Amino acid sequence: MPKTILPLAAATALALTSLAHAQAPDFATVDADASGEVSMEEVSAAGVTITEEQFATADADASGGLSEAELSAVVTAN
Repeated sequence: MPKTILPLAAATALALTSLAHAQAPDFATVDADASGEVSMEEVSAAGVTITEEQFATADADASGGLSEAELSAVVTAN
């Protein structure tokens, strides 16, 4: 029994890591219009699940869009 626990734990950790990376797509891919910032629409279209409130909070400079650093911070926090 103990011999199966370690591989199972390792497989679970790898699966969770894969899920985390799946939620953080490449910024250039999300920034469909190549404006240097991403809109809520671009974030949603990329499959990143954040709320409007999280988006607004992450928009530290109140520009109406998220920079690469702002997007990374909000995705990492989720």
